[in-house]
This record gives sequence, structure tokens and C-alpha cells, in this order.
Amino acid sequence: MVAAGDFAAAQSGGMLQISSQPQSDGRTLHCWAIPPVAMLQILPCWTVVDNHVLIASNTTLYNVALKQMTSTSRRTKSIRTTEGYKKVTAKLPGNLISFSYTDSKVQFTQLMVTAQQFWPMATMAAKRAGITLPVMLPSVADVVEDMGPSCAYSWFDADGLRSHYRGSGVELSLGAGAGAGVGAGIMMVGLRSYRFQAPPMMMQQGMRNSRSNLTRAKMAIIESALERFYIDCARYPNDSEGLEALIEPPPDVEDKWAGPYLKRSQLLDPWDEPFVYVEDATKPDGFYLVSYGADRLEGGVGDNTDIYSDQKEFPMSRPLLQPNVMKARVTTTKANLRLLHLAVNQFRMDTGRFPTEEEGLMALIEQPSDVIGWQPGGYLEIKGIPKDGWGQAFIYELYPQSGKPFVIKSLGADGEEGGVGYDADLLSTDPY
Repeated sequence: MVAAGDFAAAQSGGMLQISSQPQSDGRTLHCWAIPPVAMLQILPCWTVVDNHVLIASNTTLYNVALKQMTSTSRRTKSIRTTEGYKKVTAKLPGNLISFSYTDSKVQFTQLMVTAQQFWPMATMAAKRAGITLPVMLPSVADVVEDMGPSCAYSWFDADGLRSHYRGSGVELSLGAGAGAGVGAGIMMVGLRSYRFQAPPMMMQQGMRNSRSNLTRAKMAIIESALERFYIDCARYPNDSEGLEALIEPPPDVEDKWAGPYLKRSQLLDPWDEPFVYVEDATKPDGFYLVSYGADRLEGGVGDNTDIYSDQKEFPMSRPLLQPNVMKARVTTTKANLRLLHLAVNQFRMDTGRFPTEEEGLMALIEQPSDVIGWQPGGYLEIKGIPKDGWGQAFIYELYPQSGKPFVIKSLGADGEEGGVGYDADLLSTDPY
């Protein structure tokens, strides 16, 4: 990090200033100062604490974090004691090589507090450039309220190096912002001759990016709610139900519905218009969301650009979302396969035989007429037979070619025999 700082400072033309200050505790505090960014109270600094690198966005947060890391008081609370952290770390794979955890709600709130401090200066600069900005930043309370923690980790398995990320993407945005700040300091000298032309273009683009990012953040929260609806109800809302199904239960799934999954205000885009929900069986997610931008019409540019949750207009973002959704569906499928496999074995232990292929898995919840010893109430604690992660019924086979007594299988994302990746068949006899 020292070498990286020296290199960046050498390229910045004096806009990036680096200092290393010995502290009374024997540590050295390294600070990176970029004057325009320092006005926003962003002064990146770092040190080493017990073989850990402590990085903070300013010296105030540095002191708070240092005190917390070195304190022996039991009253000092760590993020590692939170329920969110415990829940995430309980499911980490073996052979872990990296792990990061972020309280997105706290981090985003801190970001907005900082932004509020320099917003008046930004509005004045924009006004001189002929751009009118809102007097205050728009409220994002609804977005923050439902933000969960974010985590990223990587590990080795038999197939090589794997990585996983889930969360709101706030820390990615903050990282991009920090990178932009350093880049701004390095490029400031070269941009001075364009100071009268650059601000209007940059401010307009910044506003469009802000609206676009906020739209995607809101879509991600709605998509998460739709996934919870799907897990509870074994289907997505249809077109006639739309996003209203997240607020009020559809009649046919009222006994399974566990909502409301969101507040009604969370179904509005940054222009205070409802997101459009479209059911589409051809999509991997079974649906997509649309915001038609400021003009509420299809097509357009700038603030009028249509934004799709399946990233029709933003193909670079799709790979970040889709693997996590598909992995969640695979996990759901495997969990249901284990549940059903155990239930069939228990059925056999009680009745002396396996369900026939004609009876199928329904024999777990409805007693066949010719069996004795069937467990009262059935062998599942839920109503109905669970489906796989893509909403399809599991297939039950007796004495398959594998030589096993029986197998329960899902045909994967494509619903067809065979396949690779997410299209591969998943079997209850596979080792999980």
C-alpha cells in the first residue's frame, strides 16, 4: 500500500498528498489527502493492528475503529456480535481464503450524511453552470430500511477457485466513489483548462447515474421480496396480481403467504411512479421489472431512458445478479430434495414399502388405502409437496438405473433431461 500511494502521488501533480505519522502507541498512521475530496471529510487512512490492516475513510472513524479493535472492555460491541454476521458466517464453506462483511444499512446512512454536508456547495456550483438541482437530496429511507448486510467470500473446492457475493452493492458503489476521488485528484491538473466546460457535462451525467443507481437498488430490493414470495408460495405473481401480491395475499396462496414483503412506497421508482411488473416464463427469473424514466414513456435518452431489471439496457450488470439468483434456486432445490428423500425413507420404515410411482410423493401427505403404519398427519411439516427452485414438480422414480431403491430428481433450470451448469439435473441420491 505504501508503494501504491507513492506511485499515485507521483502521478497526481501534487493533488494527492501522502503523510505517515508515528503515533504514541508505536503504530504509524498513513493518510492520503486530496484537497477537493477532503472537503467532503474523506481522508483515507490506514495502519496495521495485530497483523490486521485497519482502513478508514477519515481519522475520526479511524480512532473509533482502533479503540474498538484494541479494547478489552466487554461493553465494546463488534460487528462480529451482530445476528447478521453470525447468520452469514454460520454458512461459510470450508477452505475459505477470503471473506468480507459489510453492514450496508450503516454504511449507506453514513454516505448520505456525508453527501448532505456538501450538497449545498454542489447546488451552487450547478446553478452557476445553468443546472438546477433539488435543494435537498431525495429521501432514500425506504431503500435503507430494508437493506441487509453484504458479504463476499472465496474458497477452493474440487473444481477450483470459487467466489460468492450477495448484498446491496453499497460497498461496491463506495469503492467506485473512492476510486473516482483518487482519479479526480490525479487528473485535476489536466482538467484545469476545461473547468468551464466540464462541470455541466459531469453534473448532468452524475445526476443520471445517481437516478439509475437508485432505480437499480430499488429493483434489487423488490426482486429480493419476489424471491421470498416465491419461496413461500412456490410461484411468482402473475401479471394480473403484479407487485400488489407483495402487499396483499392472492386468494390461492393465502395460507402460504408470509407478507407483507414490502411497503407500498417501496414499489415506486425515483420518479414516484410504480415499477411495472411483467411475468415472463422465458426469463430465468420468471419476471422482470421496468421503470420508464422521467417521461413515463417507452424509449428515450438521459433521464427518460427505460431501465429493466433484467439489464436489457445494461448488459454489464446482469452477470452480477443472475448467478446469485440461480445459486439460491439450486440451494432451495437441494434442500427440498434432502427433505423429501428422508421423508420417503421414513415412509418405508413405517409401512414396509416405498411409495409406488403411481402414488408418487403424494403418499407422503395422503395415506394410500392399502398401507398400515402410515404416520398420522403425514411425513412433511408443510402443506403440499415442495417444488424445485424453478417452480417445477419433482420426479419420483423407483429402482432407477443407478441401482438405488428410489430417486427424486429435478430437471434443473431448463426443465429437460441432462444439461450442464444450472441446467443440470439434481438428484436426491447425489452427495450434498
